Parts: sequence; C-alpha cells; structure tokens
Amino acid sequence: MQLNATKLMLLALALLATSGCMALSGRCIYELRGVSANGQVVQAPGDTVSAEVIVGEQRDADPNKTMSWMIRGSSLKGRVQSITLHDETNMSQVLYTFPLTASTFPPLSNGTVSQNQGANINGFFDVLAGSRGIILITTDIPGRGTVQFRLNVTSKSDWNRPYCS
Repeated sequence: MQLNATKLMLLALALLATSGCMALSGRCIYELRGVSANGQVVQAPGDTVSAEVIVGEQRDADPNKTMSWMIRGSSLKGRVQSITLHDETNMSQVLYTFPLTASTFPPLSNGTVSQNQGANINGFFDVLAGSRGIILITTDIPGRGTVQFRLNVTSKSDWNRPYCS
C-alpha cells in the first residue's frame, strides 16, 4: 500500500497527537531546570543560622529565571546589617544582596525575585548546582561580626521538557 502526501501528513499528526510529547498542545515548547540548596551553621546549642535558596530557569517559549529564599537565625534578629550571596571562587564579588525582613517577621530574609521583573540572577544556577554558593551575614554583634556558611545542593534537575516523554 502506498501512502500519498496527505495521508502521510495525517498519520504523522495522529502520531504526534497521541504521543506523550503533546507537541501540538503548546505544552511542549519550553525547557526547565532548577536547583535547591541549603546550608546552616550552628553558633551554639539551640542557635542555628540557616538558609535555603532555590533557583529555577525556563527557556524557549517564555524565558525567565527566578530565585526564592528563606534565611533564618533567631539569635541574629535585629542585629543583621547585610546578607549576601557569593561564589566561593570570587568572594570579593557580591552576587546578590538579600533584603532584610521587618523586625516583627521571624526570618532574617525571605522572598522571590524574577529576571523578567528586573533581577539579575544570571549564573546563579551554576553557582548553586556546583555547591559554590556562600552566604555571608554581617552583624553588629561584637565577636560575631560575620557568619558565613556554604549552600549545598539538596536537589537538582537539568534542562528537561516536563510535558514531553
């Protein structure tokens, strides 16, 4: 049996429509990757400073990068002057300065930023995925002027098409 061009096209469309890729649905036109990293330092029994940072990226149809974070340390509340993210390969460069939360709100800092809304978070995925992220907290506490710790990868997924198989 010989297929003409119209029948061949219909067969190809039917195969695509019934495949797991869902290429015709519009849901298979982008790729995602993400990394979650956290770290902590124990200052004294019951005195832990911790951070979790999550970076996600999307490319193709609607490219964007986002970062969210939660940084805690009840013993430092009200005493923090700045919280910054650094790449251990260049500690003199500040990659990001986390805004401090109000003194009435428990975390030292938490929030979400998006590149589409103006945040420059280029390269953050690579820093976190390589376990090179360092949190540096500067305080006004005598003898504890800085608190520093590494962010270690807790989960990571590289580029994938979530609705494709």
